[in-house]
Amino acid sequence: MTLADDLLLDLPAVVERTGLSAKTWRRIISSGGVGVCRIQGSVRIPKSSLEAYLASCFSPPRDTRPKETQSVVAILDRALPRKRRAS
Repeated sequence: MTLADDLLLDLPAVVERTGLSAKTWRRIISSGGVGVCRIQGSVRIPKSSLEAYLASCFSPPRDTRPKETQSVVAILDRALPRKRRAS
């Protein structure tokens, strides 16, 4: 797929698709965070560029399961042999 085949989105379309404000997208564009096409003063964002930008912002969910707790005895067994603890 070439850029000529790519769908060019205007700012309102990008705002609608992402739920972020136009002001936020203007900041992202001006900082060079997302690739754009400038055509006679109009700014268009290629759909592939938008998808690549959003993919770079993605972070997978953390593992929120509680860690397996260890008993005090198991921790002591690793740290000190039983013979040393007995005295």
